[in-house]
Amino acid sequence: MFLEFFYYLRSRGLHLSTQKWLDLMEALHRGLHGSSMNGFYILCRAILCQSEEEYDLLDESFAQYFQGAYVYEDGEEQERISKEMKAWLEHPEASSGRFRSEEDVPDLMKNFDQNEIEKRLKEQLLSQQEEHNEGYRFVGTKGVSPFGNAGFNPNGIRVEGVSEERRAIRVAGKRKFRDFRKDNTLSIRQYQMAFRILRQYSSDEQSEWEPDIDQTVQDTCRRGGLLSVAYKKPRKNNIQVLFLMDCGGTMSPHQKLCSRLFQAVSKSNHFKDLKIYYFHNCPHGTLYTSPTLEDAYEVPTDEVLRKCPPKYRIIFVGDAYMEMGELNYRPLFGTEQNRGYSGLDWLNEFKERYRHIVWLNPMTDQENNIFIGGGNVSYGIIRELFPMYPLTPSGLEQAMKHLMKGV
Repeated sequence: MFLEFFYYLRSRGLHLSTQKWLDLMEALHRGLHGSSMNGFYILCRAILCQSEEEYDLLDESFAQYFQGAYVYEDGEEQERISKEMKAWLEHPEASSGRFRSEEDVPDLMKNFDQNEIEKRLKEQLLSQQEEHNEGYRFVGTKGVSPFGNAGFNPNGIRVEGVSEERRAIRVAGKRKFRDFRKDNTLSIRQYQMAFRILRQYSSDEQSEWEPDIDQTVQDTCRRGGLLSVAYKKPRKNNIQVLFLMDCGGTMSPHQKLCSRLFQAVSKSNHFKDLKIYYFHNCPHGTLYTSPTLEDAYEVPTDEVLRKCPPKYRIIFVGDAYMEMGELNYRPLFGTEQNRGYSGLDWLNEFKERYRHIVWLNPMTDQENNIFIGGGNVSYGIIRELFPMYPLTPSGLEQAMKHLMKGV
């Protein structure tokens, strides 16, 4: 049963054993899939994937093999966008600019409720057979349709492309597990080498000597049984790292770069302890344990600070680009969790608590200078607050050396 699907998954690079496949067949025989495509997908993910690193590959393979199939994550429908449609949506700049502003959107389209939009999108994904741009109803670019990217509908769903105005009610076909992939080993090698600096310098920290059992036995034997206790300096790494990454919005164009960094950090065995959390634009009263930034993964920032004493090294990753309200505005109601703090208050909290802290930016100073005169005032503020380095192998190496200053 499903043998063709079995060989297809293997051809895509998923590591499948015969035993795993037999386990999946047994689960189907017992009806654990609930007689639904969604149940079958969840069983495949639970049984066939060795770790979360393979989730994204399974997602893509499942979508390509069962074309037109929908699955649900936490009750939310997730579309599967075909390769052809992705190619159609790659180059919105090629459109001529028939529509120029939100004023071109018919009032009826502005007032569609979300249920109506979701229904129309599902129908359109199943029926559309060719590229359409600058249109009213097709999935395309530069139009007033509720679907596509780089268009002008304020009440739409973004399909592919990157966020520009950050007004879409959601993103269709979002790949939740993209950040867990670890398939660019050669690309991340330089990052891994940079992280070795933390291990290299950590051996210089003041540590108490510990008994060396092997050397004690050898020395005692040489002395004819007269006890001779030998000591050695502990080889364990004492460096503890708190890694905080900005996700979504203006960080979307830097997904591949940040994915490589995430892979390098995750693979690294150079730290005594590594904690990874995510935020959007600027840390506030809540951080997240997943790059999807869903409510189920919320963790109070205060709780993270309690778990990470001042000896931790802090690494922020983000483009430092946001509306000034993200930095300056305080919540309307102060609570024990948000403390009534603005984003800038939280950043200052990190600065006061931790001695070793850096900010890695996927954009260079030259790229950011373009925006400082326009909207990216936040970049200049954060640049003054923390030592900031470009997210390049050399920039990362400089950042790691800065984290080891004064050790």
